[in-house]
Amino acid sequence: MNELEVLRGARKSLAHNWWDGHNRKIGEGGCLLVQIDAAGGKDGRVTDSVASIVEAQVGCSVMAFNDSHTHAEVLALLDTVIAKLEEQTYGDPLPEMIVEMEQVV
Repeated sequence: MNELEVLRGARKSLAHNWWDGHNRKIGEGGCLLVQIDAAGGKDGRVTDSVASIVEAQVGCSVMAFNDSHTHAEVLALLDTVIAKLEEQTYGDPLPEMIVEMEQVV
């Protein structure tokens, strides 16, 4: 399992299960860090890497961000981190698509 897979799994689970440490709970609960750990399974290296990626984005610990932000903000953070990691991993496909389309026309 890689970082993107863990982030996507955590995002999917958090959409319906979240808890912020202040008794705001959705579904079965589970903060961002718990969902990262669950999505990563037993691969501590990948879950640690994902936590570091998220912390670099927000400038604080995963738990601190989760507990000081709304459910929507936590989901938005994951969307941002996933998009950035996808771009780093796969690049921006849009310029290539434009060139291909121009060649067809």
